[in-house]
Amino acid sequence: ALNQSIWNELIISNQIKPNLSRRYVSIYNFEVANNYKEDTEKGKPLSAYEYVKEIDSKDNPIILDFINQIVGVSERTSEFTQEELEKTIKEPISKHQVKTTTENVY
Repeated sequence: ALNQSIWNELIISNQIKPNLSRRYVSIYNFEVANNYKEDTEKGKPLSAYEYVKEIDSKDNPIILDFINQIVGVSERTSEFTQEELEKTIKEPISKHQVKTTTENVY
């Protein structure tokens, strides 16, 4: 099953402390889901850092919604249970599915 071992660890964590852990899923990958392009000369870590510094909330990137939920700015509405993930994701995912899936899931 897709990411089953991650889900199993979340269950254990939440049994120890309820609602401590939650899974956030970028359906295709971070770059496509957030319309982000890596600067290959700078590499992934620096490119991602610079991208995050320039995020504009009016662009409404998916990652910003997740961050706001994680830090408590927004209500925690995203819940990617194992069942939901299995129902939503059909691998391999094409770029066409990304737009459709992203709109429906997030």
